[in-house]
Amino acid sequence: MSQDDQSYTIGVEEEYQVVHPQTRQLCGSAGQVLDTARKQLGERVQPELQRSQIEVLTPVCKTLQEVRERSCACAGQ
Repeated sequence: MSQDDQSYTIGVEEEYQVVHPQTRQLCGSAGQVLDTARKQLGERVQPELQRSQIEVLTPVCKTLQEVRERSCACAGQ
């Protein structure tokens, strides 16, 4: 395959912090949020090292337009 034949791909990882609604402090309940989010987003939602953080992934995309569509679809769910 020549360099001109190579197609590039792109994916996005969005990181979210879980905060307490009254105190606005980070809280370690990402596991609960993860369980709820996975009901709608499946394996696109992943845990992070911090107990207050989760990550939402797009699939591998071929165009920026596809990234935008996939990111907006995740946000809308």
